[in-house]
Amino acid sequence: MARLELDRSIQGQIESNRSVGNTVHIRVISFPTAANKKNALKQFPDKADRDTYEKLWTAPKPKKPAAWLALFNTRTGSPIGDAEWDKRPWHYWGAALVKSSAGQGKHLIIWDCNAGTPSADARRKDVMLVTQVKLIEHAEKNGKINSVWYGGRKDESEQDSLSRTVSWIRSMALLGDLPFDEEADPRTAHCVRLTRR
Repeated sequence: MARLELDRSIQGQIESNRSVGNTVHIRVISFPTAANKKNALKQFPDKADRDTYEKLWTAPKPKKPAAWLALFNTRTGSPIGDAEWDKRPWHYWGAALVKSSAGQGKHLIIWDCNAGTPSADARRKDVMLVTQVKLIEHAEKNGKINSVWYGGRKDESEQDSLSRTVSWIRSMALLGDLPFDEEADPRTAHCVRLTRR
């Protein structure tokens, strides 16, 4: 399912999550910047159907939602020396940007089914994908980020990263469009707060 072409079933799953009532970004986000998208390899015939971090930030959002949810995907490995790189599956992960209930700012939660639960004193760049670190940097550049949470439920199941991430997004959407609970927000289950860059 997670081939180079943006599978229609992905769009269907995103649409079903949007119907729950939260703001779920309509497209998969594959590129940190517009320049990355423009320079994408010719092997990405569907790059017009994929968004950038900037598109997530500037997309119209109804009624100033408390939480934005988005599905991301990343090419892992490197095309250098790997003739099969463009045929390898995308790795999917999700993020929630949640308004603080205690004043200004937002909390960023990044969920990756391969993450497990990192140590609380881990540095971002040591436990996250480069594109995930770039998402944090983009968020910090474009607003006040009160905290960054990272984790997931790593297991050895046969289920692919797309199915598991869409399931996480749906579970977040079903919690409702609520501000961040500063005491114990359920959206941070299986995640740790990363304080070191």
